[in-house]
Amino acid sequence: IDPSNREEARLAINQWASDQTEGKIEGLIPDRILTELTRLVLANAIYFNAKWEAPFLNGTKDDEFSLPDGQRVTVQMMSRRGPTGYAQGQGYQAVELAYKGGSAQMIVLLPDQGRFEEIEDLMSKDMMEKILRTFASADVKLFMPRFAYEASLGLADTLAGMGMPDAFDTQRADFTGIVVNPTP
Repeated sequence: IDPSNREEARLAINQWASDQTEGKIEGLIPDRILTELTRLVLANAIYFNAKWEAPFLNGTKDDEFSLPDGQRVTVQMMSRRGPTGYAQGQGYQAVELAYKGGSAQMIVLLPDQGRFEEIEDLMSKDMMEKILRTFASADVKLFMPRFAYEASLGLADTLAGMGMPDAFDTQRADFTGIVVNPTP
């Protein structure tokens, strides 16, 4: 409840997340997210750490990459050549990049030049299932920008939709069953 304790708790949670993810997740709880109404923080930190089944060649090199608007930019490009799951459809090409162990893959979809928005609008579960069904092994020479991906997920709406709406309503939330000394 005390503002200085909130900041101390926020820093401790962020340090825990950083420790658990080898520094990949450092700011799990942003500034001023904990308020005088905060009584409990349930946190989890997950990061995906896997090696490619068929690694990219060592090193990267500067090369041009086309953005959806046609603008060309110089990026660090990775490359590899070898048997790869490949699919081609009307307006796109796709590759299936396996991770070691065979239980996870990355699907990369490349719309034809000038068709990014059209393909993006067509993306659906059905289209993705069609792409997945049409992959066949091919000798693919692949050039791909080096990248990092991060996302955040707020669970309040999801949990409320699953039947916990009261937990996020300051007038109806009741956590007295999990608090040692509830304040009146």
